Amino acid sequence: GGSKGAPKAQPPCSADELDGKDAETKMAKLLGTQSHLFDTPKTCSTRASSEWGDMPRSPSVWSNDEECMFVEAPSLPQQLGQKGFIAYDVITDSSGEPALLPVSSEGQDMGSLPIKDLPEDELVTIRAFRFFEDRKDEKHIWERELRNVNSGSLLWVLVHMEPRMHSVAGSKYGDWFTVHYIRVKAKHFKSGYHMCEEGHCPLVKTFGATASVTHLVTGQHLSTGYFWFVSPDRQGRGPAHIDVTDDENIEKHGWQHMGREGPFDGNAFLQEWRRQGSPMDESRLQGVLSCLAR
Repeated sequence: GGSKGAPKAQPPCSADELDGKDAETKMAKLLGTQSHLFDTPKTCSTRASSEWGDMPRSPSVWSNDEECMFVEAPSLPQQLGQKGFIAYDVITDSSGEPALLPVSSEGQDMGSLPIKDLPEDELVTIRAFRFFEDRKDEKHIWERELRNVNSGSLLWVLVHMEPRMHSVAGSKYGDWFTVHYIRVKAKHFKSGYHMCEEGHCPLVKTFGATASVTHLVTGQHLSTGYFWFVSPDRQGRGPAHIDVTDDENIEKHGWQHMGREGPFDGNAFLQEWRRQGSPMDESRLQGVLSCLAR
């Protein structure tokens, strides 16, 4: 679900396809004007706004309430809903199997939906959370479109950041993260998971996921688990698929990129989580995350 302490992701084209030092630039040109269905404006905290220059503090942009301390940003789940897509977070059900929890408040009355109850070819829109070390990394094509990288479910954000959960110090793969919205065929939650190495997933043919992960570095176990995902844009070391936002990528690789939010400051997430009483329930974690996007 991140890049620190793990092999660095590389541009999603092999040296045979794009030679020279400007491979990333060539890849960007190769993709041309291909764009996400949605890509929200960048957000930053009020305490660090000088990092990106002064921003207007009009009431329509900045929130004055004490609950959330961050810049307002359009709601991507709402935009997706207007297009007929319901966005979900992947959580575990009572038996430890993957289930879907609606992201938007409009869908909360639905409760969670076990993925095993869906037809194999049913398409669902989920959120995948991707960590990286340097905020500037979010500009890379593989970070913008989740190409040949690993990511995780909502609970992974907390487990990754909090010390003595995934790692002793916490934030092993970096402090910054983006939220990606992808469409996935239900059957691929059983396709298995592989770690991407240097931007390549030679053993992966389609989107895949782990079983529920509950083990902590301390030897203790979570009462509910999280998931890791893999999203290849090629099979083996073959040519990269040009546009991961198109329907063909679903047929080839089992997933489609719909958009992203962020980057967000993982330490700000952790601070807000603690301020709200350190909840572990995913519906409460959705509320913590929403504060970063307000």
